[in-house]
Amino acid sequence: MMNQLSTTKNMRGIGILEVLIALVVVSIGVLGLAGTQLNVMRVAKGSNNRSQAVLYAQTIIEQMRANPAAVAGMTYEGLDSTALDCSALPNPYCNAYPSGPTTTPVCSTQIEKTQNSFYSVACGQWDGADAVNGIADNLPNGAITVQCDDAPCTDTSSYTISVTWSETEVTDGADVEATKQVTMRVLP
Repeated sequence: MMNQLSTTKNMRGIGILEVLIALVVVSIGVLGLAGTQLNVMRVAKGSNNRSQAVLYAQTIIEQMRANPAAVAGMTYEGLDSTALDCSALPNPYCNAYPSGPTTTPVCSTQIEKTQNSFYSVACGQWDGADAVNGIADNLPNGAITVQCDDAPCTDTSSYTISVTWSETEVTDGADVEATKQVTMRVLP
């Protein structure tokens, strides 16, 4: 009887120690899970950016295929979204927009058609006050260029469409800004 009582006396506090150890182990597990979640979110954001870049490049390719006369006239050669002023509409702006004129101006030349289609990809659609939903809005430091692959460019030349943007990467434990790029070559 005496042995049982002394054993019980010696075990006081063991329960608290076990709880504290379990708490430390669970805390380490939760911190590891949080770190993994942050990495998953970063990878998902990068994947979304790549998908957006491919869609923008594909849109330019589809516009080129829909307007073979502009391709033959080499109006797509050398287009660069960094040279655009997205706060101003191209003149004429041949797309309907809210609170715009009741009749949409017609783009009569291949250059006007090309400028409007490129503006809609690079800057987005005009909402009456500003351009929204273009590369400039949806990709961090996003830009798109169209280059003819031949010199001089001919109506049978292929084109390279490049979309670039910035992404944060972890390098040697530190966040570093990196430039990412999607490049597509097309024979319109």
